[in-house]
Amino acid sequence: QIHAGTSLLTPAYGRQSLVHTLIQKLALFLVNQADALHVISESTRAALADISVSLADRAVVAPHFMDIDSFQKEPVRVDLAAKYPQFKFIILVVAPLVRSSNVQLAISILAGVFRVYPYVGLVIVGKGPLQSTIKSQAKKLGIIERIAFEHWNDNISSYLKTAHVFLVTAPYEEYEDTLAQAAAASCAIISTKVGIASSIIDDGETGFLCDPDDLNRFVASIILMIRKPHLRNSIRMNCMLALQNFMSSDINEDLRLYKESLEKAISASEYVIQ
Repeated sequence: QIHAGTSLLTPAYGRQSLVHTLIQKLALFLVNQADALHVISESTRAALADISVSLADRAVVAPHFMDIDSFQKEPVRVDLAAKYPQFKFIILVVAPLVRSSNVQLAISILAGVFRVYPYVGLVIVGKGPLQSTIKSQAKKLGIIERIAFEHWNDNISSYLKTAHVFLVTAPYEEYEDTLAQAAAASCAIISTKVGIASSIIDDGETGFLCDPDDLNRFVASIILMIRKPHLRNSIRMNCMLALQNFMSSDINEDLRLYKESLEKAISASEYVIQ
């Protein structure tokens, strides 16, 4: 049995470097050898079907367990609006500052929004080798004062609950379970089609899905939510409900699905042995 995400199998992953191409080829080999696959969403299984119908047939959908109720009950320890009063509309990015996170796109998005709404602010939580590059980009665009860089901390739940928009710009994978956390925190989401995004976001209804090459759509989506706060409120509440419908909050159900996946693998192995 193999736990299969689609990030390693996307064209964007393989294009990064020769090493990424080799890793991708190895992943494809291993996935094709598996008797059963565990995936977290129907969209992931559909992506596997694009590679091979037989792969999709071997996949069992079992979303990650998340105690949504406990997450929502966590108190707000830090209010971003109070911490950064100069930002009247706060965009939050939580990701390591590496190439795969594509945070440079977030800087370009901020620059586009800033031209229309100069009181916008971007809070970036994360560190990495591209931090100086990202800061240089912001300085060249004249928006360095509209960005707050923070190191990893224990206040991500509070940040998600007090930001106006959670932004994901990665081309092929989200960072940890941040999309689920953002939805549980009732924070409006604008994201690429990574992780569970396609499973919980109905474009324009529970969030906005954007292509990483479409800067203008990212900018337009944020400006729309700035100008129509009632729309943002509707989107964030709808996304929270979509997460609850999608995400398993019952550990027993999770265990049942994992058992089904394992039994599928064992059955396939016994068939081969016979």
